Amino acid sequence: MRRAIKVITPPQGYPVTRDEAADWLHVDPSNVSEGPLIEELIATATDMVEKYCSRALLTQTLMMEFMPHPPEILPMRLYLWRAAPLQSIAFVKACEQDGTEHTQATNIYEVDTVSIPGRLQLLMGFWWDYFVFGYYKVQYTAGFGAASDVPPPIKTAIKMLVSQLYQSREEMDYSISPQVEVLLQDYKLDEFDFPDSSAVKWSPFGTASLGYGYR
Repeated sequence: MRRAIKVITPPQGYPVTRDEAADWLHVDPSNVSEGPLIEELIATATDMVEKYCSRALLTQTLMMEFMPHPPEILPMRLYLWRAAPLQSIAFVKACEQDGTEHTQATNIYEVDTVSIPGRLQLLMGFWWDYFVFGYYKVQYTAGFGAASDVPPPIKTAIKMLVSQLYQSREEMDYSISPQVEVLLQDYKLDEFDFPDSSAVKWSPFGTASLGYGYR
């Protein structure tokens, strides 16, 4: 099953402010030449941490598109990328080839905002709308919340990456050092945390155990 993720509403700001990063670097944040560079490095470091951990840090709205290959239809259980933590789901839509969208009723599935990553589960006795060669959209809000809600180890990891990028800005070292890995080890989600689905999928040819999907 092919999948794609899009950012619908980006987060407002970053987990680390320019002043916090400048203080970590021991530089003057009001310096005209240093300020823009520090902001750019914060953005880069934040993106590195989000990708490394497979998490959304600040509140943001995301959309995943699922493109299953018939007759393997949308799984009964969906794990949402970067939905760690998941705050809410706006909608689930089944789409025809021509782009016509069919919003799925909220009473046919339940949303799990407790599990990491967040997920939604089709309830027994219901099924997703099915269109040959169609696809599905799920829009959701994820993230810890505001910058003050981001765990301190993640903030420290971002500062360390900012320092690393600042010191190596000519050759731009984008590696994740062992020290940063230690800080992020409790927050990193691996591939096995995102199985494509439950082992049971709904199909127009009957419900059967078809095994797990793949990334």
